[in-house]
Amino acid sequence: MTDAEAPAAATPTATSFGRRLAAERERLGLSVADVAARLRLHPKQVAAIENETLPALPAAFLRGFVRNYAKELRLDPEPLLAELNQRLQPRGDALAAAPLAAASPAARDQLSRRVVVVGSLAALVALAVIGSFTTRARRAAEVPAVPPPSMTAPAAPAAAAVAPTPEPAAVEPPVAGPTSAPAAASAASDGLRLSFREEAWVEVVQGDGRVVFSQLNAAGTERRIEGKPPLRLVIGNASGVEVEYKGRRIDLKPATSSENVARITLQ
Repeated sequence: MTDAEAPAAATPTATSFGRRLAAERERLGLSVADVAARLRLHPKQVAAIENETLPALPAAFLRGFVRNYAKELRLDPEPLLAELNQRLQPRGDALAAAPLAAASPAARDQLSRRVVVVGSLAALVALAVIGSFTTRARRAAEVPAVPPPSMTAPAAPAAAAVAPTPEPAAVEPPVAGPTSAPAAASAASDGLRLSFREEAWVEVVQGDGRVVFSQLNAAGTERRIEGKPPLRLVIGNASGVEVEYKGRRIDLKPATSSENVARITLQ
């Protein structure tokens, strides 16, 4: 363990921000799961905040987690954030003390990677444009092969005799369509599909008690989950989630609590 990581693993004191949040939660008679549902976090994340296990939390959202937790308990967040900043300060000093020369190669590598990515995208666009022009030229070259109207006019009786021949080929595709369509629809409708209009936390437990999915999901994403039924779902911020199971849309409103947490079982 480095010196920069040591403060994050320290045991919370009676006056530390984590202990103060836990004490106020217990005073209000709330469980860790209750707070997690209100904050739309995983219970493990709430426990990590109270135990001040900082490495287990996403650094970009750490201050926001503490601020929202304090506001949910009607505590002044500023003293708690000040203490959190003191805990995070050693990590910032250690990063500032790192040799500047070490960052230069990394920056050059990152720039090189960007140049390669941009060059690859430009090459793909160029190939697509060339392919489009090639296809158009090929089609244009094939047009003169069709006899002019003046040449086809005298052959009208022969054309009338040949016209019925293509019709069986035109009828065959609709016959094959209904045979393959149900199989494709069945494959697409199997399993559980979750669509997130808003950020939401979801946990899915299959029939044997094993957790097959548990995470915070960003708005605009979609998840497909396979598991052995019955599937038990706990959904935070349920109003922002659409659930589809075996091709059927599931209405979450009857199973949603006043805290916007839905608990359902799918057979």
